[in-house]
Amino acid sequence: MKKMIFLVVISLTSSLSYSQTTDDLTKIANGQWMFEVNPSTFLQLYKMNFFLDQSGSRVTISELLENEQIDLNNAPYGKIRYGAEEYLAVKRRPDSDIRLFKILKENNAYFILCSDGDDMCACKANTFFFFKGTSKLQRIEKPFSFSLKNNLLKRLEEYDQPIPPAIDSLSFCETLNAL
Repeated sequence: MKKMIFLVVISLTSSLSYSQTTDDLTKIANGQWMFEVNPSTFLQLYKMNFFLDQSGSRVTISELLENEQIDLNNAPYGKIRYGAEEYLAVKRRPDSDIRLFKILKENNAYFILCSDGDDMCACKANTFFFFKGTSKLQRIEKPFSFSLKNNLLKRLEEYDQPIPPAIDSLSFCETLNAL
């Protein structure tokens, strides 16, 4: 019986583990959405797919978009408000699932987003950019990176966005606030 349990555990963990290939990493680095490279690995990162109202009932993202009269098949993104917070709903393609992000900051060129409900400084590795002009969603953290701040600056450079002066002395959180 112990051997059988051991085999089940080994087969389960091996099926859940995923080793990224060089091709996968190249796709991610070139802007392909990470969950399309391997949906099972990244699915748990995108947790916000409904809200609970005061009575404890679920309020789905689709219902909120319908109330706001936003059709993500015809628009690259939609802003919705729930409670005191604003969220950005995006779809990669018309047949893709809706992804929801908390809007941390917005300007004319991009949104700074969080895939969790965290605030600006707590979001860290779950921080994203959504560039309005290209409708590109980009995770700030790059694979095998050790500096979110460097990744943030590189993403801004990739999309020809201005970088505030005296940024070298700022932390990742202070840099986000300075944008």
